[in-house]
Amino acid sequence: MKYAPILLIAFFLIFNCTANSSTYNEKNNVLVVEEDLPSRWQLRRNFYDKGEILIVYDAEDEAVLSTYPRFLKGLAKESLGRRNTNINIKYKRSTEISEEEIKNSVLFVVGTPNANPLIERLSTKLPMKFTDTGIRFKDIDFNGKEEVLSFSYFPNPENNQLPFLRITGNSDTAILQFLKNQYAKKRFLNQSMDLEIYRKDAKIVVGGFDRQWNVEKDAYFDFSYTPRNVQSTEHFELISHDVQIESPYFKELTLLMEASIKRMETFFDNSQALSKVEVHLYKSAEEKGLLLGNTQQAHVDFDNRTSHFIYNDKYANNFLQAENVLFLRDLIGETNLTWLEQGLSIFFTKHWQREGYQYWAARLTESQNALPLAHFFDIDIMDYESPIIKDCMSAALVSFLIEQWGQETFISKYPNWNPSNRELEKMEMAWQAYLQKLVQQYPKNVRKQKASPYLKGFNFAHEGYSIYNGYLSNLATKSLEKQASMGANAIAIVPYTGMRDPKKPVPLRISRHAGSENIQGIIHSAYEAKQLGMSSMLKPQIWLRGSWPGDIKMDTQAEWDTFFEYYHRWIRHFALIAEIHEIEMFCIGVEFSHATLAQEEKWRDIFKSIRGLYQGKLTYAANWGYEFEQVQFWDELDFIGLNCYYPLSKSDKPSNRDLKENFDRIKDKIRKVSVEHNKPIVFTEIGFRSEEMPWKNPHAEEDRAFSAEDQARCYEVIFEGIQDESWCKGILWWKFPSYLDYRGIENNSFTPNNKKAEKIVRKWFAK
Repeated sequence: MKYAPILLIAFFLIFNCTANSSTYNEKNNVLVVEEDLPSRWQLRRNFYDKGEILIVYDAEDEAVLSTYPRFLKGLAKESLGRRNTNINIKYKRSTEISEEEIKNSVLFVVGTPNANPLIERLSTKLPMKFTDTGIRFKDIDFNGKEEVLSFSYFPNPENNQLPFLRITGNSDTAILQFLKNQYAKKRFLNQSMDLEIYRKDAKIVVGGFDRQWNVEKDAYFDFSYTPRNVQSTEHFELISHDVQIESPYFKELTLLMEASIKRMETFFDNSQALSKVEVHLYKSAEEKGLLLGNTQQAHVDFDNRTSHFIYNDKYANNFLQAENVLFLRDLIGETNLTWLEQGLSIFFTKHWQREGYQYWAARLTESQNALPLAHFFDIDIMDYESPIIKDCMSAALVSFLIEQWGQETFISKYPNWNPSNRELEKMEMAWQAYLQKLVQQYPKNVRKQKASPYLKGFNFAHEGYSIYNGYLSNLATKSLEKQASMGANAIAIVPYTGMRDPKKPVPLRISRHAGSENIQGIIHSAYEAKQLGMSSMLKPQIWLRGSWPGDIKMDTQAEWDTFFEYYHRWIRHFALIAEIHEIEMFCIGVEFSHATLAQEEKWRDIFKSIRGLYQGKLTYAANWGYEFEQVQFWDELDFIGLNCYYPLSKSDKPSNRDLKENFDRIKDKIRKVSVEHNKPIVFTEIGFRSEEMPWKNPHAEEDRAFSAEDQARCYEVIFEGIQDESWCKGILWWKFPSYLDYRGIENNSFTPNNKKAEKIVRKWFAK
């Protein structure tokens, strides 16, 4: 099927693809086309068409100047990473370059403004000024010798169809060392954002450019401030990184943290003074990620004895207290089992995931998702296990062991516990009994179920694989705001995992990379959608290179069993996130057109398990055609999900009447399924690319010419066709991007954003 073009996304990983400078005037519902500027997509393509980059360097420091040729000669011979293996690297001193080369080369300009005249000459379109004391960018002066300014691809003002890059600053030595560090980190041509400004090794400003190549205000972050020390207690120094929280919050937080330390000291009978820990607070996952490269809600830095966590409304009353691990190492030392250390840390945390680990362990147990003891000691299983489920069950196991052994024995065994299989088998019955006791002690909090509205919205695609343009970004919030302004009341959040071979079962990875569709991105987008009055469907999907989930087909029942074991462990991770954060809908699978028909009972088992864990509305997204028309398990679910890519016509030039009549025949098939199973239908996906004749093969990603008109025609036919159908309870179009500049207007992708189809959406969503 037509999944997010992951290969292309990976290829253009940090170069979020903007369009020309066309914009959409929402007030008047018209497209306004301004000066034709190249998009980042076009610049990147032109770069690869050239196949080479010319590094233009210079320095006033003779020692640095003599070092450049040796460094760059070695650089030119070595791979710069998979994406750049076909790039030929040349280099010249600024005094050697010709005017022809300046205008017709992809330039990488390096040096101070005093040493390399091209730095100032080619920066005329940037908000930069060069003075005797340093560089002024926007409203900030960068005069320090240790400050380095690195700018990614930008149109060459003397030939705007080619990009140029630059690295500058006030010190030849600092610039050369920065280049060496970037190369060592394999980031020589691949930085996280369009502009990054460093002081020593620390980022102090990062930002991105909009489609007019101005600094994007919603993707500009000034970290040049000095973090504030906002609270000091016996064990903690609270450091705020521009967190706008009133002082009573800090007192409340430190009381909670100190209470955890007191419980630990009492448990371990400690009377010795413990060293303080710095706890750094961040107002968003995006800012934490941009500063540290880590978007987790909380993590610790053991080398610097610091804890870092996000506190905002998305995580209200949700404390992971990662800093507990630092104190545990002071009190009891390390253990050979990292999950045991994490479990003990959570054991002393009062509001872990809001309800506490005991509550969630009870929910996992009653839904038959609890971990048996043997799993804790299977490295292969634990490496792929949901981090939330692993942490929750580890804390429950700590509590169980303390109850079974007593406090003193637990402390003595903690550093080196390595039980035999026989010991685990003997303990398993008691472990299961303990978990059942938690079920009785912590009954389910039944959440009120609101009546589902008629769904009007989009599959919200994580198109930006950098921190600042994915699900957890300010730009994603702006995209959600636009969808709401168009009349949308729902989104589908679509995190991916991958399989290489549809005939080989493998464990499915959970995205944890800072720029991926990780937990924090899901939480951010679902929360922001709710603030805008929209409901969310969490819709995890498997991506296969050159294939799709419908091709997943195992040769033996044993392989099918293994596949479903892996899939179940992966999908329940998202179900638990959806339950913790009260996401309204959950889609358990997408387009497994062979696996559903061949293994219906396996799917029913998964549905029952997830139903026990998750309280919202459940569905499955069936592929159009045979799977949708034949699968029989809809009685287990709340509504039927249809990924609808039935062709509307085989003709190159069908009339509107032809398209409507063909859709009427498709609707007959859809209505038949709804009546047979007495369930409403939601279009969990439907879409058309903005290309010529998208009605012929809507799911295919073919390279046809751009056509906003043909896409809009298809949108109109679908909206008009479903408006009075009682079986239809909603439509989630494929797709809307996580940042509004994604590929711009004249591209043939599925999004209607800033195209003629957007006006059609606004008209029908307003009804």
